[in-house]
Amino acid sequence: MIKKEQKTTLEDLAAMVANGFQKMSDQFSDRFDGVDKRLDGVDKRLDGVDKRLDGVEFNMNGLRQEFNAFRSETRHNFEKLWSEIGKINHRLDLIEKKTNEDTDLALFEIEKLKKRIAFLEQKLKTA
Repeated sequence: MIKKEQKTTLEDLAAMVANGFQKMSDQFSDRFDGVDKRLDGVDKRLDGVDKRLDGVEFNMNGLRQEFNAFRSETRHNFEKLWSEIGKINHRLDLIEKKTNEDTDLALFEIEKLKKRIAFLEQKLKTA
């Protein structure tokens, strides 16, 4: 058998290298397509998360407004209560003062009556 020599030309080598690069390019392209699809899925999920966070933010803003209104109303009501407590304390002070004055007057009258009784008892003994 006689072996036939084949000559590989530069064009043949260039074609082989180009074919190798094309295969590599196709493989990378397939992989990148897969990565792109996964990233698209991640983007969609993140969009969903963003929408949910927007809803949470909206709800938080509503709650913040309700809380601020409640706090303002509560402060106002406490101010009214403290005012009423102040008025009640003032009235109690006046009642206490009046009661003390009445008590002092009653004790004075009792002392006067005791003196009159003692005087009358003295008269009855001497009579």
